[in-house]
Amino acid sequence: MSPPVSPHQENIHTVCMYSLGGGSPVSSRRPATSSACRVAWLWYSSAMGDMRMAMTYEQLLGVFGADTVVRVPGASVAHEPTRRWLADVGLPREAANLRLDSASGLPTAAEASSQTLPAAIGKMLVLGTVTEQGGTVLLDGTTGAVYEGYLALLSDARFQPELLASDLSSLVGLMTAVTRMHRDQGEFARFAGRRGQAVAAEMTENLLGVIREHDPRLLDVSSEISGHWRVAAHIAPLDRVAGPGEDLALELPPGLLAKAFEDDLRRYEDADLPAVLTHEPTRRFLREHGLANTNYCLLDEQAQTLTDYFHGNRDAYPDLFTDYFRGHFADDGETLSEHVGNLIRLGSIADEIDLVMEGATGRLLGWYRPEGKHRPVNVDVSAMAFAQWLIRQVQLLDPVQDLIQAEASMITNLTRILAGTARGRLQRRHLRVTRTGLRHRGGLFRLFGREPGWPSRRSRPASRGGGSPGGSGRPHRTPKPHAHSVCPLPPRPAPTPDSGPQPAGPRSETSLTYRSRVTGRTRRGRPRAGPGAVW
Repeated sequence: MSPPVSPHQENIHTVCMYSLGGGSPVSSRRPATSSACRVAWLWYSSAMGDMRMAMTYEQLLGVFGADTVVRVPGASVAHEPTRRWLADVGLPREAANLRLDSASGLPTAAEASSQTLPAAIGKMLVLGTVTEQGGTVLLDGTTGAVYEGYLALLSDARFQPELLASDLSSLVGLMTAVTRMHRDQGEFARFAGRRGQAVAAEMTENLLGVIREHDPRLLDVSSEISGHWRVAAHIAPLDRVAGPGEDLALELPPGLLAKAFEDDLRRYEDADLPAVLTHEPTRRFLREHGLANTNYCLLDEQAQTLTDYFHGNRDAYPDLFTDYFRGHFADDGETLSEHVGNLIRLGSIADEIDLVMEGATGRLLGWYRPEGKHRPVNVDVSAMAFAQWLIRQVQLLDPVQDLIQAEASMITNLTRILAGTARGRLQRRHLRVTRTGLRHRGGLFRLFGREPGWPSRRSRPASRGGGSPGGSGRPHRTPKPHAHSVCPLPPRPAPTPDSGPQPAGPRSETSLTYRSRVTGRTRRGRPRAGPGAVW
C-alpha cells in the first residue's frame, strides 16, 4: 500500500508537471518519480522551503517571455532561498508597474544614492523602481524581504522604506497575477470580453484573494506597508467599467455619473446648448450623462460661445477681456475671429485654464488665459466624464485604503486606463506622467498637481468668478464622501499578527504635515515621500 501523499508532495508534483511541460497538474495521488522531478524536488525543498509561492523559470517564461525574465547567478545575497531564487527562477524585467531593470547588476542602495544612507538601508540591493516616478525597489539580502522607498529621502532617519513583498516569490507571484489580470489569462480568463462595474468589483476581489492567500500582510493599511498592491487591486480593474464607443471615444454605463456625483452632476437640455454645437453625439451625451461640477472642473451656469462670453462681460472687465482674447480679434478690434468666436465655453478646469469645445467635432480644448491660446485637453466629453468618475473612485476609496500612500503607482494606473480604455482613441501622446502626477498635455488633469480641497471646505473668492472673469462666483465645490464605490468599502483592515510595529500615536514635533494633491487630505505622522506630498 502506498504511503499517503502530503500537500507538500502534491505541490512539488505541480512544479514537476510544469517543469516537464505537462501544463496543468494531473489528478494523481502520487508524485512523479522521474529524474527531472527528483531534481525539482530537491530544488524545491532547499530553495522554496522558506518561500511563500512556488514558481519555476519555465512558468515565468510562459507569462513574460524569454527576453523579459532575468536570472542572476552568483548574487551576493546572504539569504539562501533568495539567492537560489535569483539564480534558478529569476525576475520579470517589467510588470505590474514595477521596473526591475537594475536586477541584473544588483547595485547596493549606497552605490545608487548620491547621499549618505543609514547602514541598514545602504547595504540593501537595488532591483529597480516603482514606475518611472515612484520609489526604488530594494531587496534586503539578509532577510529576503522587498521594500520600496525614495533614496533621496531615506538618508533622513525619519523615513523608512515600506514593505513591498515578504520575499521574492511573493513579489514575482503578484506581478504575475496582475499581468494575467490585464491579459485575461489564468484565473482571470473568465473575464475576457466582459465589462461593467460588477466585473471590475469581481476582478478586485479575485486579486485581493490572491494577495490574502500568499502574503496577507501586504493588505494592512499601515505606514510600514506599501500601498502598491492595494492600488493594483482597487484601481487597475476600473478599466473594465467603460468600453469603446461608436460615435464617441467611450461608452459609459447608464447612470454611472449620476450614482457617483448625485447633486454635483450637470445635465444639459438642448435649449442650454448653443446652436453652433452641431456634433450630435456630444449633444446626446451631455443630455443623457452630463458632466460633473467639481472642485477641479467648475461648470458655468450656461454654456455659451466665446463671442457671447466676450460681449456679455467686456463692459465689466474691459482690460481683462482685451488681454484674454489678444491676437484673436479681427481688424476692427471688436470682433473675434470666426474659429475662436464659435468655440463653446463650458467652465474652467484650473485656475487659469478654461474648458471650451469645438462645436463641429466635440473636441475639448483648454483656453490658457495667460497665453491667450487653446490646446487640446481631451478627445471628447465621454473621455472627460470617465476621468471625472475615476477621480471620484479614488476620493471614495482613499479614506479606507490609503491609496495616496502609493500615489505614483495609482497615477500610472489611471494613465494606463485613460490611454487604453478606448483602444487607443484617447491619444496617448496627450498623456504623460510627471513628478507632480498625471497631467494632460492640455491641463485637464492638472488637478493632480493642484489641491482640490477635499474634504476641507474652502471657498473661491467671488471676484475670481469661479476661476474666470465673468463666471458665476459659486463657492468652491466640495465632493461629499459617499459610502459607495465600484467595489464595496470594507472596514479598515486590522493588522495581521506578523505585521510588525504600527504607526506611532500623536504627531511629534519633528513630524511634518502635507496635503495630498489628489484628495486634498492633510496627512500627519511620519512624512511620506512621493509626488503627492506638499511640504
